Amino acid sequence: MFHWDDLLIIVSLILQLGVIAFLLEGAFREYPLVLPYSLARLITSALELVLRVTLGDQTAFFRRVYYSDRVILNLLLFVMVAALISRLLKGKPQRSMIGKALLGIAGVVVLLPFMVLSRPFNLHWLNAMSQFLYFGSGIMTMVLWRVLMRSEPRDFQLIKFTVGLGIAMTGAAIAFGLQQWMGSPRLVWMPNLFLQLTHVAGVLFWCWAFRPVKHHGSALPGALFWR
Repeated sequence: MFHWDDLLIIVSLILQLGVIAFLLEGAFREYPLVLPYSLARLITSALELVLRVTLGDQTAFFRRVYYSDRVILNLLLFVMVAALISRLLKGKPQRSMIGKALLGIAGVVVLLPFMVLSRPFNLHWLNAMSQFLYFGSGIMTMVLWRVLMRSEPRDFQLIKFTVGLGIAMTGAAIAFGLQQWMGSPRLVWMPNLFLQLTHVAGVLFWCWAFRPVKHHGSALPGALFWR
């Protein structure tokens, strides 16, 4: 059955294809881990759309696949963001300290569900694990933003990428939190809509960040940010 928000998912799939195409035109050399993450996001999104249409989003199999995908994508996101932070801190004395802090955050977020939740890998556990990982990914994204703002010279392509990532991660964290507090299943469409809209907005920023730009003549200082 086709759902009302499947159109937004299709739009996000098209935009993700655009991000991958832009990366393959050269940006992947600067952001090698963004390409596998984007491919994984595209594949999991397409799989979930097919399962939603054929099985419905309330079946146990769909929900297991959905939350498993969230776990996989967030683990890939951990690695990608940590690599970007490490690149920004290359040659700086605080690199080792921040690296250890990030490793500690990742360790706590990954291990905590095994310590506080029973029956690992069932549906409830996967759901909770995805919540922990979204929280941890949000913290790592904030660290990336802080390091980026302190870096000189400013990498405006990475700024746009990080803004898109922050929008998507914040939207996901809020949406999943609201889903847990919704008293009526009839209201779940609201956080779902918010989740899809923020994801589309985030991928739009990634398209903006990675699209190739042909320079004609000299550009004004600061114009690269708005390219």
